[in-house]
Amino acid sequence: MKTDRSWRQYLNSSVSDALGYALDKLLENESQQATHPATDPVDQISQPAHATSATQTQPQVWQCQRTLSSGHGVQSIAVSPDGQTLAGGSAGNSIMLWHLSTGELLRTLTGRSDRVRSLVISPNGRTLISTSGYSTIDLWNLASGELLHTLRHPWWHSRWIGSIAISADGQFLVSGSGDSTIDLWHLNSGELLRTLRSTGGVNAVALSLDGQTLVSGGADHTINIWNLDTGELTFILSGHSGQVNTIALSSDGQTLVSGGADHTINIWNLDTGGLAFTLSGHARGVSALALSPDGQVIISGSLDSSVKLWSLSTGQLLCTLKHAKAVNAIAMSADGQTLVTSSQDKTIKIWQRDS
Repeated sequence: MKTDRSWRQYLNSSVSDALGYALDKLLENESQQATHPATDPVDQISQPAHATSATQTQPQVWQCQRTLSSGHGVQSIAVSPDGQTLAGGSAGNSIMLWHLSTGELLRTLTGRSDRVRSLVISPNGRTLISTSGYSTIDLWNLASGELLHTLRHPWWHSRWIGSIAISADGQFLVSGSGDSTIDLWHLNSGELLRTLRSTGGVNAVALSLDGQTLVSGGADHTINIWNLDTGELTFILSGHSGQVNTIALSSDGQTLVSGGADHTINIWNLDTGGLAFTLSGHARGVSALALSPDGQVIISGSLDSSVKLWSLSTGQLLCTLKHAKAVNAIAMSADGQTLVTSSQDKTIKIWQRDS
């Protein structure tokens, strides 16, 4: 990653309000089971300059294989590395575990005092990690549902913990809070190793595969890039006109995708710090992002109740899927053939790609 300071200093001068950017009003649409392969150019307003008709990708078709009912809005979801287990964090202060292929509810984990805002499953598939409330991070045995450990912060966060990310080796966890702090934890010992101070409330965090780079998206409309070894804030990206709600980092650590309350998706080149292009197709704020395992497809969820799949290389819209209300979270299986989406409509939809 380049470390020249000329453009970095310019970006660091951008200071925006970290207090409050009103969330978009939820747009309620009727639930649709069918998919909508799309080619409408209105969904691709700012494409990369190299995207031409010769490079267009074939639209994708996804079918809703199964709809699960949660009884509450599902705030967060995670799929185990082996593709067998689906975890869903609920606004009803519980975590539900399903068998992904059959939809069977395996167990419900209870005892939390607040909604479960974020979930991750360890790379070895043994541990489920969840956040609930202002200072609670729980580690669960995924197979048995046993609560293994709770990470205790030395002081009470003044805002909720909204996002977590685990390192590729499963040794470290990063948690981001609305009070503008980011914590680095050692999972085996439960030790808090470092606390970083962001430029605004932290809505999303992501770690590079090599564990060297931490990315955070904030309520102040910016993206912070950190050297995790030193804790240094190396540079700031400014390009959204609203809160940065969600981010996704490519496996090589060179491409960052960010989704904002401004309805847009930005694709960044982290080697140069430049904005590569912007996707504008959602009618409301972008609430969730993921990259396909092969790094070729962006999956975005929105408060407008839609899920869109885009080609990362061309910006082409490949497919649109629908919920009845705002989309909260998305996850994809390791083989890229199963997509899971959760919504304020109190459902989780499991989609299968047509071959």
